[in-house]
Parts: sequence; structure tokens; C-alpha cells
Amino acid sequence: MSPDPEDYLPHSMVHGPIAASPRFRGRSKGGFYGDVVEELDWGVGEIVKTVDRLGLTEKTMILFTSDNGGVVRNDPPDYGTSNVRPLRGHKNTTWEGGHRVPFIVRWPGTVAEGEVCEQMALSVDFLPTIARFAGTTEPQDRIIDGVDARAQWLGEKGARSPHDAYFYYFNNDLHAVRSGEWKLHVKRPD
Repeated sequence: MSPDPEDYLPHSMVHGPIAASPRFRGRSKGGFYGDVVEELDWGVGEIVKTVDRLGLTEKTMILFTSDNGGVVRNDPPDYGTSNVRPLRGHKNTTWEGGHRVPFIVRWPGTVAEGEVCEQMALSVDFLPTIARFAGTTEPQDRIIDGVDARAQWLGEKGARSPHDAYFYYFNNDLHAVRSGEWKLHVKRPD
């Protein structure tokens, strides 16, 4: 008997509300949230395998990232995330634990495997950077906050963040400014 197709459909949502398909429930040592992450990992693996199988590996850039840091542990129960070490803060804060997320670029033949860039990379740079990779530019009829960050994405020697500073807002209030390795918090909830 063939497995239920439902077991092969990626249902996982690491962002709340979280969910895992029956195939992944109870599988992880990390609790329910671990099950969700394992399913997400499986789904990304399926995409990578398909790109490779189709012979598109060196023609395909795969990006993996997140929108913000994790939620507070046990809020709600069994989410299983923690930014306590080494980062301070969590989702909905302007501390590093609320903003620092993985950003992985896979593009064999173009981006060297295993390279790490410690420079600040920003999601606002996606539009201009991807546009340049595609041989065009971002729209010129409006202000775009992002800039071309190809040197960082490609792991070029000595590549630096194209931003001198980054301003952290919560709603309409400026909460922090980061420049290099320094961050100034100008407004705090307490």
C-alpha cells in the first residue's frame, strides 16, 4: 500500500500558528516545534534535490532566511525556540535575538561552499541585489531602501555591508541604531 499523499505534502509552518504533517509529528527530540523544523528541513531538501536532478544546480541560486528571531520559549508551550545564548531578545524586540537570523545562499559554481560573512546583511537589499543578478535594476520611479549587496552574497574577499548604519523601528518609534559591531538602544520598553 502506498503512503498517504498527505504525508508528503509540506504542511509545516514555523511561523505561528505552527503545524506539522502526520509524517513528522512525534519524530523530533525537540518536541512539536522540532517536528515542524524537521519537516521544513525535509521540504528544503526536496527542493534542492529536484534542482540538482533537473541539472539546474549551477544555474539556480537558492536563498534561505527568516523574517525575525524566535518567539519566547514556552510562549505558547512547546515552541522550543530560544535566543538566550548567545543573543539577547526575541521576536518583537530590537535586540539581536529579534533580528539576527540565518541567511544562506546556495549557488554552486558561483558562491563558495562553507563561506561565512559576519557583516550585517539586510532583507531590504533583496530587491536590488536579485535584480542585478537577473541583469536588470530595481524600479527607478520610487525610493528603494535596499542597495546592491552582491559582493556579500557572493562571499567576495573583504566584502563589507553596504550599510553604514541600520535603524531599528518598532511601529513608528526609533528604538535602536546599529553601526558596525555597535548598537545604540535609544528607546526601551522599560
